[in-house]
Amino acid sequence: MNNRERMLALLNGKKPDRVPFMPFSELMPDSGFVEGLRSRGMGFITHCSSVQSEIKDVEITEKVSNGKLTITYHTPAGDVSALYDKNIEKITGNSLGVQIEHVIKDVRDYEAAIYIIDHTVYNVNTDEYYKIDKELGNDGITHCWTDEPPYMDAQYCLGLENWSYHQFDYPEEFQMLLNALDRKQERMLTLLLDCPDNIINLGNLAGNFGPPQYEKYMLPYYEKYVPQFKKLGKITTIHADASNLNEHKELLLKTGIDVVEAFTPPPFGNLSLADARKAWGEKTTIWINFPESVFYNGYEATRKYAVELLKSDPCPNKFVSLTEMGLLGLNENNERMFQDGIKAIMDAIDETGIY
Repeated sequence: MNNRERMLALLNGKKPDRVPFMPFSELMPDSGFVEGLRSRGMGFITHCSSVQSEIKDVEITEKVSNGKLTITYHTPAGDVSALYDKNIEKITGNSLGVQIEHVIKDVRDYEAAIYIIDHTVYNVNTDEYYKIDKELGNDGITHCWTDEPPYMDAQYCLGLENWSYHQFDYPEEFQMLLNALDRKQERMLTLLLDCPDNIINLGNLAGNFGPPQYEKYMLPYYEKYVPQFKKLGKITTIHADASNLNEHKELLLKTGIDVVEAFTPPPFGNLSLADARKAWGEKTTIWINFPESVFYNGYEATRKYAVELLKSDPCPNKFVSLTEMGLLGLNENNERMFQDGIKAIMDAIDETGIY
């Protein structure tokens, strides 16, 4: 089997010939090292979408000063801005840099922020999807991001600190923001249902709020949209990279999601692969984010860890990936260590991951 065949077999309930190793392509920059891994069977998962967004009736200006980028949105309801530190963009891989201020800084910013959200429109353009799918060929598959359920998405408007306070200090305005984000998501997802994209991410479980909030705010979103996509034969995923996943494992099953993506076992997370399989059953695909902190222990320790990890779950409905950092932002002091770690994963799959 090639990488695409392995992944499609696995995602359609069949057994591949070996455990796939499929990092996010954007985390594995072009290099001779990566080409060598491709020849050994490493594939890629590339993110793209047939639905693109644009903001209408809002003037947007940008200004850079002392390595800081300010993006200002001029709306009939007032101006709001976001601030980014561009000095460390090479570490993040984000051309904007690291966001250090969000558009909603106090209660006066809600009206303008909601105006921006309500004037975010979506259009279907499948050209990029088909282009990337063709370029991947037998090397991999595409994966479509769709932003977040409103409660989680609000963090990107407010920042975590304001998000934590405002939902209690300004509950009426906060709920208006959630309603606007819900309208935005419905506009996008309704279009995506009719697009060729067939592996759809429907949100995140970052672990920065507890199970009661997850059940109240997040679960209804999945109960609404997961059946719509699955009815059309599309595969749904959730980016569950939380370190406290053990506390959410029953709720994850209730979402009806097909694939738990970015699942990160100990030593980072508190839920083992074996216990995750017990909780979610054999029908759930577990998309493992290999905990890269293991790489610091060296090649041999990493190989042993990977072998034990694979043996801990005999079910073939799983694959190994790098979803958080990969080779992004490495310097000459630690690049070799990460290369050795990735080789150790490949060697472990050769040793114990062939069915």
